[in-house]
Amino acid sequence: MKIFFCDLDGTLLRSDRTISAETKKAIDAFVEAGNCFVISTGRALSSALILRDRYGLTYPGSYLSAFNGAILYDNTNECILHQTGLPLEIVEELAALADQYGLHIQSYREPYIVSRSYCDDLAYYMMKTSMPCIIDPDFIRELDPFPPKVLAIDIHHPERLYPMRDEVMRRFPDQIDVVFSEPSFCEFISKSAGKGKSLRKLCDILQVPLENSLAAGDDENDIPMILEAGTGIRSEEHTS
Repeated sequence: MKIFFCDLDGTLLRSDRTISAETKKAIDAFVEAGNCFVISTGRALSSALILRDRYGLTYPGSYLSAFNGAILYDNTNECILHQTGLPLEIVEELAALADQYGLHIQSYREPYIVSRSYCDDLAYYMMKTSMPCIIDPDFIRELDPFPPKVLAIDIHHPERLYPMRDEVMRRFPDQIDVVFSEPSFCEFISKSAGKGKSLRKLCDILQVPLENSLAAGDDENDIPMILEAGTGIRSEEHTS
């Protein structure tokens, strides 16, 4: 058996967030041949499940890696196999840094986005993901003990994210990985998460040799799984 980890945005999904008939047919054939298909995305679990169902990616024996590998989900049994996250004290420090750099920051309590206030950045994210939001100035109290990730967004001036990224990497080198899932989305995840670690974890659970794994993605957050897989594919965003 081979196992294929596929990114959503910019890889499986076209710019209009649909899947071409040719791509769907190829995935169907891959699964029918006895292989395993895995959605691997930076999106929240609830957002990824919406797209999974919309485009008929509910294959028997398939899986979903969400929040940049912080959650592994079994589509057949509809349960979480593995999850990790950030301690709330670190989330509080990230929120303080976002204030220092004048950035919007948010976290998650499935199926909700959790934010301290409403802004253009949040509105864009809600439109993109179809997720509802909890607004609370004291957003820490709305979160579970180990939220899967924290996200800083600046859709108008994404270059403003870089100073915070650099400061987080300097301050938390052993606790946080920082990746961009698109130019305006700076993602903070636990060192124990990441798409590459998620790929290895699921291969271990299913006892699939790493050389039988494939991975495709188009952005910075996909690089770890592309490097980890037996066959890695760096995709170009397609529009047709």
